[in-house]
Amino acid sequence: MRALAPLTLIIGQLRIPRAGATGFRLRPANAHDEVGQLALAFNELLARQETLAESQSAFIAHASHELRTPLTTLKGWLETSLAYDQDAASLRVGLGRAVQELDRLTALTNGLLYLARLDGPDPALPTAPLDVVDVLLDVVSMAQRQHPGQALNFDLSEGVQQQQHAPTLLGHATLLRTALGNLLDNAAKYSSGQPVEVHLEMNTETAVRIRIEDRGPGIRPDEAERLFEPLTRGRDVPADVPGFGIGLTLARRIIQQHGGTLHLRPRPGGGTSAEVGLPLARGEAPAEGNPAVPKHPLLITSNSVLIPV
Repeated sequence: MRALAPLTLIIGQLRIPRAGATGFRLRPANAHDEVGQLALAFNELLARQETLAESQSAFIAHASHELRTPLTTLKGWLETSLAYDQDAASLRVGLGRAVQELDRLTALTNGLLYLARLDGPDPALPTAPLDVVDVLLDVVSMAQRQHPGQALNFDLSEGVQQQQHAPTLLGHATLLRTALGNLLDNAAKYSSGQPVEVHLEMNTETAVRIRIEDRGPGIRPDEAERLFEPLTRGRDVPADVPGFGIGLTLARRIIQQHGGTLHLRPRPGGGTSAEVGLPLARGEAPAEGNPAVPKHPLLITSNSVLIPV
């Protein structure tokens, strides 16, 4: 019976009423024996579960607040139109504002659904070989449509151009475009019309690095990691810059799902550089069978794709 005393002590602690309360931890008789190590492992699990629960509670509270804002504004515009708009022109203005709020609500809801999927019990996603250059060209093209007139410069490093085949990774095309698109959309919004740079370079023989650089106000050093928290925006973001604080969170989660990394760093000369590291597929043929990467840097402008000769 003496041999079972450490287990009896632990079981007794688990049966007390406060065992389910926040902050509860097991206190073994000897933290260094087998039962003590089991208790410490159980305490670590409790700590992780509490952190997860707190994070989920905070996220739900923030998400509820963010969802109420466009819903309240939408309701206000519709009620105003019903009460005061007496002609077709005024009605169109009111309905136009309502549609804008519906677009905001749709974008926010889609972002939350993406996050919920990635944080779910089975976050595994189907993957296929993807040509990194093609993915970036699609993302830049989408950004051009969203920000007409914005100068976007896309540069392939010499190391990428010298590859025998186009750099290829295993990934989910839609989600990867979403992640990179969010980063490029942020850069365009904060650049105030100044050029945005997109660089693709070889990080190692088995990985690429993507740098998306803006010339905006930059970020405070203490905000570099905090901005990846859900529904968090920088303290210096102008009030007229749209956004919900989901894009960076979603981008990092997606990139991590692809085995990559995402960091925000100051850009020399001002602005912010979003640096993405992604591992390349091993032994995979390029997605489209491209024999090689184009041998010229690409200049992406607001109206066309030019290959300088």
